Amino acid sequence: MDDKVYSIEAIETNGPVKEELGLQKTLAKLNLERKNGRMIFIDGSPIMDQIITEETLSKYKKSILVLNELVGG
Repeated sequence: MDDKVYSIEAIETNGPVKEELGLQKTLAKLNLERKNGRMIFIDGSPIMDQIITEETLSKYKKSILVLNELVGG
């Protein structure tokens, strides 16, 4: 069983919310966020995968950031 903990920060309307979750809860949260149209960054790099997998998280070193999708320019 993977006991690694992932640090996730989400920018919500009330400000940043930080969580530390195990693998399965991290995958569930990130896939729900992706389904809701939010952008996911792992260690500062955007993740474009439509489905977040354990392989996607293999790039993780420090943090995961979840933001509303950026539109415009």
